Amino acid sequence: MQTTFQTRMGREGRVLIPSNVRQELGLNIDEPIHCYVKDGELHMSSRVAAIRKMQAKFAHLREPGVSWVDELSKERREEAARESAEP
Repeated sequence: MQTTFQTRMGREGRVLIPSNVRQELGLNIDEPIHCYVKDGELHMSSRVAAIRKMQAKFAHLREPGVSWVDELSKERREEAARESAEP
């Protein structure tokens, strides 16, 4: 589903996002919003949506059953052990 709306930019450059759209995006007061300009268009999304989009973009690199957090922790422990073993 695509939600479309019109709004105006105020004198200070502020743009009002209607409450139904804020609810749809799960935005709360003072929550950061991810924005970028592409091909002359302004794109906005919630931080959660931006994270999910990046996770989906790199999902093909993930090996099933492998935790990147566990792998990173293991590498850090091994590196710390090597450093402590050095004279």
